Amino acid sequence: TNHLKANREKVKETQARVQADKEEQIIRANAEPFKLNRFKNVESKLKQDSSGGISVTPNDSKKNLSDSSGASISKHSNYGQVPQYLQQRKQQKVEDDARKKEEEKAKSVPPGMVLLSEEERVKTLEILRENHRKVTNELSGMPLIIETHSRKQQKAELEQKMKEIESAIQLFSKKTVYITK
Repeated sequence: TNHLKANREKVKETQARVQADKEEQIIRANAEPFKLNRFKNVESKLKQDSSGGISVTPNDSKKNLSDSSGASISKHSNYGQVPQYLQQRKQQKVEDDARKKEEEKAKSVPPGMVLLSEEERVKTLEILRENHRKVTNELSGMPLIIETHSRKQQKAELEQKMKEIESAIQLFSKKTVYITK
């Protein structure tokens, strides 16, 4: 097998193919580009320079804004404003969403319960915190060593009251609070 001869033939074939491609490109470059019949009289914005480069003619903004007769395009009185029907649909959607949200809230309330309003919840929470402060003051005012039965009972009652107030504060600190009807 003669590899040298085979390589020379391959090189000649490649050179011939490259030469044919160059000739085809030259023919295509000189050929008139395809153009629809209705655009035959319209001049192209792309021009080929004598150096072989392509230049683009600048757009005339006034030309783009005017129609073929030369008159400028007029804008209607509501140009740029959202149409009335779209505003109505948007308002209707907002109302529907609010209504659905209220219905879902009503469905989420357990039977026999009522959702406590935000201002009532905050007001109750303030009262509970005030009571907590008072009970804490009473407990701290008691002596460290308690000997009598009545004082022991009073301390136990205050501690029980403190636990109840703390659990109520924890309950009313949540965003949604349900109470029985």
